[in-house]
Amino acid sequence: MSLKLRNAIVRHISEPGGKIDKETNGYPPTREMNPIEYIANNSMIMALIMKYGGFMFKRITLFAVALLSFNVFATPTPAELFSTINLRLSYMEDVALYKAIHRKPIEDLEREAVVIEKASLSAEKEGLDKHSVIGFFKAQIAAAKAIQYRYRADLLSQPETGTPRDLKTVIRPELIKLGKQINTDIAHYLHDGGVFSANDLATFKATLNSKYLTDADKKALFDALTQIRLQ
Repeated sequence: MSLKLRNAIVRHISEPGGKIDKETNGYPPTREMNPIEYIANNSMIMALIMKYGGFMFKRITLFAVALLSFNVFATPTPAELFSTINLRLSYMEDVALYKAIHRKPIEDLEREAVVIEKASLSAEKEGLDKHSVIGFFKAQIAAAKAIQYRYRADLLSQPETGTPRDLKTVIRPELIKLGKQINTDIAHYLHDGGVFSANDLATFKATLNSKYLTDADKKALFDALTQIRLQ
């Protein structure tokens, strides 16, 4: 492979937005993308190959796979994990609005018990200590309910005219997916020697951007996160 082509591919992958995501045509990264599939469907990579050496496709592919695999399987940073936790909580206003429209209570203890049990089993499969994660899942639920209750209170004086995403077909599947990703990311981070410390609290608080969460809510969730252990 020519040095010119090698540098071009590295530059493309390293640029902002130059990583993998099959849902957004290449931006930003996820850990689910097949690198070969990404290369074949990425017009920029294919254009570089055709421009600088189409006859060397096999060697180019192997090189790009090595680069992409590094991005795909790299240990998540605390900031990335915190962002996923924030994304999961961002659905709670939709949940609250859906429940308000359909006259459903915010708190459902029976449902919460099911969620905690399934999430704990999922965490255990990732190599996390099942008992150490329960407090974190309870804290997530507490934060989620805090957002819902406070948002519902605002609806009394500021009615929402929009339509929420469907709880069963859209929101709940996405919450399950994000919950599994959080478990996986925590496990990878801890397996690689990562530790959540007090130094991460400020970043955690800044990342969780719901106006309905207080600093106390955020700290309770962060403290529960720091208690998670490997098996």
